[in-house]
Amino acid sequence: MDRLTIDKINGHLNEYAKEQKELMDQMRGAHSLEEERPLREQLTAVDSALRAFMKLRTSKRKILDAN
Repeated sequence: MDRLTIDKINGHLNEYAKEQKELMDQMRGAHSLEEERPLREQLTAVDSALRAFMKLRTSKRKILDAN
């Protein structure tokens, strides 16, 4: 568990955050529920991934701080 691992996690967080922003922008432009529904499902998946990576980063930092 080194600093490089945390940097990689941060890179993944940045990628998912960009995807989240794009999906939110597309949802704002949706004109019907049929257009919005698949975007909302994708956004839910991206949100879950972001939360998982944030938890992973927190645990890695705690391990580094303990050592």
